[in-house]
Amino acid sequence: MTKQSLALICFLAVSLTARLEAKLHLFLDERLRGSVHEKVLYKFIPLTSAQEVDLVYVSDFLQVGNAAKAASKLGESDRGIYLGADRWPGDSDIGKLIKSPEWFTMLGKISFMVENDAPEYAAMPRGLYPRGELWRKFAQLTGVDYAGNLNLHFLEARPVSLEKGKWQRAVCVASAMSADGAKTKSPLEWGVSSLKLNFRDTKQLAYLGQHVCIDAPGGHTLAELRIARTDVALSADDGRFSVWNEAQPLRVTLSSDRLITAPLHLKLVPQSLSEPVDFFFQGDRIDCDKASRCRPAAANFLLPQPKELTAHHELAIRSSGTAYFRGTLQLLAGSIEVAKSEVRFTQHSWLAETLYALSHPSEYQGLFLLLIAAVIALIALIWLLLHQIGRLRARKLARENMPPARQTSASLTIRHGARLHLTAVDNPFGCELVDFGGIVDIELAEAGFSVRHGNGAGGTWPLGQVKYRLPDGYEIQLRPLADGNYLLEVFLLSGKDSSPTSAKSSQNPQTALRGA
Repeated sequence: MTKQSLALICFLAVSLTARLEAKLHLFLDERLRGSVHEKVLYKFIPLTSAQEVDLVYVSDFLQVGNAAKAASKLGESDRGIYLGADRWPGDSDIGKLIKSPEWFTMLGKISFMVENDAPEYAAMPRGLYPRGELWRKFAQLTGVDYAGNLNLHFLEARPVSLEKGKWQRAVCVASAMSADGAKTKSPLEWGVSSLKLNFRDTKQLAYLGQHVCIDAPGGHTLAELRIARTDVALSADDGRFSVWNEAQPLRVTLSSDRLITAPLHLKLVPQSLSEPVDFFFQGDRIDCDKASRCRPAAANFLLPQPKELTAHHELAIRSSGTAYFRGTLQLLAGSIEVAKSEVRFTQHSWLAETLYALSHPSEYQGLFLLLIAAVIALIALIWLLLHQIGRLRARKLARENMPPARQTSASLTIRHGARLHLTAVDNPFGCELVDFGGIVDIELAEAGFSVRHGNGAGGTWPLGQVKYRLPDGYEIQLRPLADGNYLLEVFLLSGKDSSPTSAKSSQNPQTALRGA
C-alpha cells in the first residue's frame, strides 16, 4: 500500500470521526417561544437520524457581541443555526452585524435565518437566509438527505416525483393541524420515490398547509410539503324550458387557478320544482320529482378531467314547457365541496324560445324541417294561384282582342223601350254585319216600331209583324213573341252565298240574343 493511500484513509477516518462528533446548535429566538416553529422543532428533530442537536433560547442574538460570543464557544466541527424573528432589510441590528469585522469569522460557523421582506430580485447577504430554508440547511448540516420542497394543491392527484430516498412510509409534522385531522386517514400516499395526494374527506382538509416529512423507518431523508387549497369557481347559466325542444342545454363553466387532476363530481340539489325534471350527461341520467328527491340517491355526474384551467360542460335538462326548477349545483371531490352555483330554469316564453331557436337551429332540426316544408308548400300554392290567374287573364284578353265574327244575319230579343243603334261594326249583335252600309236607329215603344236611317228615311209602324228593307240589301223584321217580347232580325237578302250564323249576346242589358 502506498503512502498516498494511507494518507487518504487517515484523512477520511479523521473526517468521519469529526463528522460523528460534530454537534448542531439551534439558537431559537426567545420571541419564537411557544410558536409553531418551536413546536415543529420539538416534534420533528427526534424523528431524524441527526446524531446530536442542541436547542438554545437566545435574546438579542444579532447584536455583534452576542453573536460573536456564541460563535466563539462552538467547537471546531460544530455548526449553528439561528432562527429568529428579525426582518431583513428592516432591522438595524442585521445591518450592523453584516458590516462588522466579526461577520466574516462567523460565516462558516452560524447560518442566520430571518424573515425576508425584500423583493424576489434582491439577493440576501452571504450567511443570511430566509426562515423558510430552515430544513434545507438542517439537512445540509446534519447529513440527512433533502428530497425537495414541493408546492402542491389538494385537487392534484398525479404522482409527484421525489428527488431522493425510498419512501415506503413517512412521518410528517404539520405547522398546524386540528386534533380531528390528526385522527383521520392521511391523504398523503407515499410510493418508493413519489408522493400522491388523495383528498376525499372533509376532515382531510386539516392537512392543508406546511409539512415537513421524514422517511420511516430510518429517518435519512426529509422533504417539505406545502399543500394549498385550489381556487375553483363554478357557474351555471339560467334558462327556460321549451315546448318545441324536449331537452334544454344547461351550460356549466368550471374555472380554477391550477390544473385539476383529481376526480370531480357534479351534484344536483333541487330546492323548488313544479314538475318532475330529468338531467342527462354523457349517458347518465338523474330524475328529480316534485318532492325534491332525486334518483339515484347520489344524484351526481362524474366530470371528465379538465385539460385547461377553464372547462365547459353541457348537461341536458328536460321537462314540460310550463315547468319551473330552482336548485344548487355542487362540485365535489369525494365528500369535499369544492364550489357551488345556483341554477334556475323558468317557464316557456314564445319570444325567448323563438330567438333561441333562430340562434341554435341545430337543436330544432325537426321543427325547422316542418317549417321549411310548410314554406315550400305555401310558395308552391301561391305560384299555382298566380299561374292560374295569369292564364284566366290571358284568355280574357284573347277573347277581348279577338276580331268580331263576320255575319250576314243576326237576331235579338227586345222589349218595349229598347233603343238600338246599328252600324256594320257598332251594333248590339256582337258581330260585324257584312256589307251593312247604313247607320240605323231603331226604337220599340208602345206607340209603335220606328226605323230611322240616312237623311230622315224610314218610318214608324204599329206593333206587330213589321218588315223594312234597307237600301244596301239588308231587311229588318220585327215579330212579336210571348210575354210582350219581340224578335228583331237583320239579314242580307241578296247574299245567297252567305250562311247565316248565330249572333253573340247583346251588349244591351235589357235584351237577349238568340240564334237566327
